[in-house]
Amino acid sequence: FNAATVPRLYADARLESFNDRENYSLEYVHSALFHRARMFVPGAKGFGLSGPVGSGKTHLMAAFVRTITLDRGIPTAF
Repeated sequence: FNAATVPRLYADARLESFNDRENYSLEYVHSALFHRARMFVPGAKGFGLSGPVGSGKTHLMAAFVRTITLDRGIPTAF
């Protein structure tokens, strides 16, 4: 996880803790990342998120990296 270079502020981010019920598009992204984290296989293509400042992109990506590296044992980069 340390080698993934997740920003320190987001080191404790978890997909389970993300909660933005007011933004439908973020709920969709959150759900998709949750599914992708369970189905991710080493060597799969990477991806990125885009959107306005403060929308939760960094939290979601850091949480995804945490899930992949710590729960699944797959090395990755933020």
